[in-house]
Amino acid sequence: AARLEQAGAARVFRIPPAMLREDDAECRARVTREITLSLRAGTDTLVMIADEAAPNLRQGAALAQGLAALLAPAAGAAAGLFATGGETARALLARLGIPGIAMRCEIEPGVPLGITRGPLAIPIVTKAGAFGHDGTIENARLRLRGLLNGKD
Repeated sequence: AARLEQAGAARVFRIPPAMLREDDAECRARVTREITLSLRAGTDTLVMIADEAAPNLRQGAALAQGLAALLAPAAGAAAGLFATGGETARALLARLGIPGIAMRCEIEPGVPLGITRGPLAIPIVTKAGAFGHDGTIENARLRLRGLLNGKD
């Protein structure tokens, strides 16, 4: 993620965990609108939960659910998805009503590329959080871009 940001390859949204825990619908709606506008403009958009000084790891599932709720209204503007972290990917897919993924290939070991099934049929890359290298996200982004541009 840091490499993508340093290269200016994506617009980055760092979502504070407090926003995902609190019930501030107006604030979340504003951020969702900004993410949607970025996606509609065709900009690669990276949304991640911001780091906390003293994270509570027991809140992982709740934060993933909160992030999925924040992103769901923007999903229609997305041409493709990359979801890292199994809990996050499960929460997002469930929230979007995606019952499964038709796998196409593996970008790197353990990093599959597929097409979502259900109401939103778009390319998706998933990756568990605890492995990969500092170029994995960029490799996935380029592969998705290639697929969307008919080169894959």
